[in-house]
Amino acid sequence: MRIYSAKLTCDRIFELSKEKGWTDSKLASILNLTPQAISKWRRGAGSPSIEMLTMLQELVEVNMDDLVGRQEVDIDFNL
Repeated sequence: MRIYSAKLTCDRIFELSKEKGWTDSKLASILNLTPQAISKWRRGAGSPSIEMLTMLQELVEVNMDDLVGRQEVDIDFNL
């Protein structure tokens, strides 16, 4: 089963942004967001919407799984 982690996603967004040479302010400008919204992502107090994830995925040129940092985990539902 694949799981999603908002923290891993935000960490990955900032890693990819850094590779592009974007500051948090630049990222906010590109996404038409406030710097406070980006700060919330950085602090783990918020996370991007599906629409933002779709836009980010295209901007940083990665597939969605790579962007959101989905992880495979084994879960035993027969507990």
